[in-house]
Amino acid sequence: MIIGLFLAVMVLGFIVVWLMISRRRLAPAGRPAMGAGVPAIGVGAPAMGAGGPTMGVAGPAMAGGQLVVTRGQASRGSLDLAKPLITLGRDPASDLALIDGQVSRHHAQIRLQDGGVVIHDLGTLNGTFVNGERVSGSRSLYPGDRIALGSTEVVFQSSGGYQAPRGGAQLAVVQGSSQPPALSLQQKPVVIVGRDATCDIVIVGDLQVSRRHAQIQWTAQGYEVVDLGSANGLLVNGQRVPRATLRSGDRIRLGNTEFVYQG
Repeated sequence: MIIGLFLAVMVLGFIVVWLMISRRRLAPAGRPAMGAGVPAIGVGAPAMGAGGPTMGVAGPAMAGGQLVVTRGQASRGSLDLAKPLITLGRDPASDLALIDGQVSRHHAQIRLQDGGVVIHDLGTLNGTFVNGERVSGSRSLYPGDRIALGSTEVVFQSSGGYQAPRGGAQLAVVQGSSQPPALSLQQKPVVIVGRDATCDIVIVGDLQVSRRHAQIQWTAQGYEVVDLGSANGLLVNGQRVPRATLRSGDRIRLGNTEFVYQG
């Protein structure tokens, strides 16, 4: 009995001691609140973006220009390149929506790149063509370039649109036959020459000439003739060239047909 009482007292004493130790561990007194003496996350450091450039600000300005629809139907006849990314396609939400069954919903983009204007085909089935050449990936655009998407054609113009140059520049056939036989180049910013009936100058009866063989366009350096990827090439004064700035009296040969430039 005495031994049982002694054991009960020892167990009770052990419980009391354990409770006292537990209360000390749980007591908040003397312990700083969580986070006290430690700066809050972000405090003492500048807010994100403070003291540094804000994302997207101070980017390069969009190179000026304009798209003019010359064939086919679109949501508008012309579009100023007033933002860094322009979308073209059948989707009504496109910046220039094209009403053309051969055009994909998201067909092409025109964007700023390295200070210039670039067109990018979006992997379309029927492709994007510039001056008769299919665009593989991206391609830089220059004033007067003709962009074909499906059966729709759009011309890229520099800022301010086309202003006819002074003078009486014209192209006249001197060998072969064309309709018209002579054309004033001041009428349009770009003149297409070839066998196709839609060309500005239609070459008649010369199978050595491609359907869309060459174009003549106004640039800051003067009138320029450009080969549109023709099969038999473009000759200026007897030399085959991909493009050339024209001078008065230059002879331009396409197949067996020859023109003289007067400017």
